[in-house]
This record gives sequence, C-alpha cells and structure tokens, in this order.
Amino acid sequence: MKKRLNAEIQKPKIVRNFFRTILTEGFEGASIAKVAKRMKIHPSLILHYFGNKENLTLALVDYVIDEYGSLLKKFKAQDLASEDRLKRLLEAIWSREYYEKINVAGSFAVLAVSFRNEKIHDKIRDLYRMFKIFLVREFSYLNDQGVISTKNPTH
Repeated sequence: MKKRLNAEIQKPKIVRNFFRTILTEGFEGASIAKVAKRMKIHPSLILHYFGNKENLTLALVDYVIDEYGSLLKKFKAQDLASEDRLKRLLEAIWSREYYEKINVAGSFAVLAVSFRNEKIHDKIRDLYRMFKIFLVREFSYLNDQGVISTKNPTH
C-alpha cells in the first residue's frame, strides 16, 4: 500500500521535472540522469517507474493532455447570454492561465518529438481532436444564436 502511495506522489513529480528539464535542456538534452539530478534522486527510481525515456515522454504527453483538458472542462458558460458566452470563450482560450498551464516552448518540443514517435503523435492528435470538438460545439452554438456568422463551424 505504501509503495503504491509513493508511486502516486513520485510519478507526477518526475513528469513535471522532466518537463522543466526539457525547457532548460531541450528534448534531446533532457536525459533521465538530468531529471534525476534536478530532483536529487537516483536515476534508477525514474527507470523503475517509467522504464525508459519514451515511456516518460508518453506520461508527459498524458500530463499535457490532462492539463489542457482540465481547462476545457472548467469552461462553464451555458447559463450566460450568448454575447457573454463568446466573451468568456475568448477569455478562456487567450487567458494567461491557458498559456501558463503548459509552457509553449515545452509543448512545441513534445510536438516535434511526435513526428518521430507514432504513439506520441496519436496522443497529440487526440488532444487536438478534443480541442476541436470543444471549439466546434461552442462556435455552432454561437452561430445558431446569431452571435457569430459562419457557413460551417467545423472549418
């Protein structure tokens, strides 16, 4: 039981420190050893939890998806007047919180890796699909209410 609790605490810390290491070292320079050094732990602990850098990267992509997804889930505007709903949408997707949630440079580093790794590419594609579904739903509603005018909210 204690080992499981420790994993639930350590794994997210490792992923966040991997992300910080990517920001300072770039993806290619972000090694398991550098993450371990940053955390003052032995690299074998990271290998124990993730096995290799690819699995750690997959966990990072999941983390990014969860962070962006949490922002989309927090978007509550159903009870607002249509114009206010548009304003809330624009504030949400261009907010400081949105852009500070995941550093853009780190996101681009992971995106670049996705072109070489099919698993990561699929996860990134799922993230964009989720974001598109969210935007199409909102734009369709706003179009139907006459707040915006578009022939096809899906494009």
